[in-house]
Amino acid sequence: MAFANAQTEICDNALDDDNDGLIDLNDGDCECETIKPVSLIPNPSFEEMTCCPNGFGELGCIQNWETPTETTGDYLHHCGFLGFDVVPPPEPFPNGDGIIGLQDFSYPGPDGTITTWKEYAAICLTQPLLADSIYQIQFELGFGVDLFSPKIVIEIYGAYSCDELLKNYDGNRSCPDVDLGWHTLGAVEVSSGNGDKWVKSNITFTDKKSIAAIAIGPACSRNDTTYNDYYFFDNLILSGIEEFGSEIIEISQPCADDFTLAIVEKANRFYQWYKDGIALTNETKAKLSKIYGEGIYQVTVLENGICNLSQAYNYIKPTEWSEVARTICQGDFYQFGNKKLTESGIYQDTLKTRFNCDSIVSLTLGISGEVLDTIRGEIFLGETFNLGNKKFDKKGEYIVSVVSSQGCEIDVLLMLDVFGVFIPNIFSPNQDGFNDTFTIIGEADQFQVQEFKIYDRLGNMVFSGYEWDGTWKGSPIAEGVYTYFLRLKIGNGKTELKTGSITLIR
Repeated sequence: MAFANAQTEICDNALDDDNDGLIDLNDGDCECETIKPVSLIPNPSFEEMTCCPNGFGELGCIQNWETPTETTGDYLHHCGFLGFDVVPPPEPFPNGDGIIGLQDFSYPGPDGTITTWKEYAAICLTQPLLADSIYQIQFELGFGVDLFSPKIVIEIYGAYSCDELLKNYDGNRSCPDVDLGWHTLGAVEVSSGNGDKWVKSNITFTDKKSIAAIAIGPACSRNDTTYNDYYFFDNLILSGIEEFGSEIIEISQPCADDFTLAIVEKANRFYQWYKDGIALTNETKAKLSKIYGEGIYQVTVLENGICNLSQAYNYIKPTEWSEVARTICQGDFYQFGNKKLTESGIYQDTLKTRFNCDSIVSLTLGISGEVLDTIRGEIFLGETFNLGNKKFDKKGEYIVSVVSSQGCEIDVLLMLDVFGVFIPNIFSPNQDGFNDTFTIIGEADQFQVQEFKIYDRLGNMVFSGYEWDGTWKGSPIAEGVYTYFLRLKIGNGKTELKTGSITLIR
């Protein structure tokens, strides 16, 4: 097949017919128009704005766009604000200078209650979506560093009236679906592998009623990550499925053995597939027979003498990267791929996911007890230091066998200091000249009392000073058990806080 303007270059034979160094679609002689669907979303790439953003929560600067919940998304633009320093957006942006950033996370409150925080962007469409018709939304999803942008399920929500945009649902920090005015239209899981890139994705959907407004963002299910997961959106194209007739679609998973590409098939159409602009021999059906490796794929569609060229599909076989740390007991092994590891170290292997993608795993393996751990203990006279099933009350160094958090029996070195400080637990202020005061006993160079307070069982302070004689405001206090709070500076220069009980008898 040669296109209209081709003189000597034949555009579908994978040869440089005119000897100009350019083959097939790479040659300017091969002209074929790329048809792009018109989006029913106004301002689909966030270029039109009412103000230049200078901080978080300024999604309202984007013309036409609103937030459908109490949470506020972010507007990022090269004119000013570009988001978190720790999660910069991938550059360049897919289309223009503006994008949006949305968060998805949950966190525990003071009472242990889990609070969900999800951000969305919503807009009134240029015209309602027809009931029982099939539509598709295509979008570019940006991933920051993998720690803050793991794989995510993106959902699209619909509303039957644009009035839902004005309600803003104060108090709702979850997804729009929990409110009667919105409902889920479709969802897709998107992953970037290692992060820091833009990934093109799409959702195909239909509804029994006409849809006037849509919202997009994370799925309703709770995200229990300990990080503030953050994602970027750009270039949202929403149109009827037939408008994407020249759009390449994926068949199966990108790493699966049967993965390939296809285009919507119609009668009286002629197809030719290309990789990196060069024709693939005998690939003249709507469905590509196989994948020919990584590269940019396109297909020409000749219909009624008119040539249409699909948008480019950049096939890169996804690779995931993860770091894990494990500890095993001495004498045990760790199964890593097809290897049994028995020595500590850093190991790397390429494993396969269930969809046959490469998963590069970096393993840091430790052997519990391989290095003798040292525990430093400090006690006062009369106290004991408990380690394992043993108790120690004398200064010295001890080798103690304990069970680690991994369930391994290991030896540790205990280096125990005993300071010459004794805190009594009973005294009798009866003026008999014996044990009449409650005070700290020890060698003068071993400690310095910085704070010493006594409280009764109701929490009232009855003494503050250094040596208590069992009185309060000059009068003897009742027998009973009292609580003390003690701040000591001990011989090694450290400050120790001690609390305990003292029994007063007469």
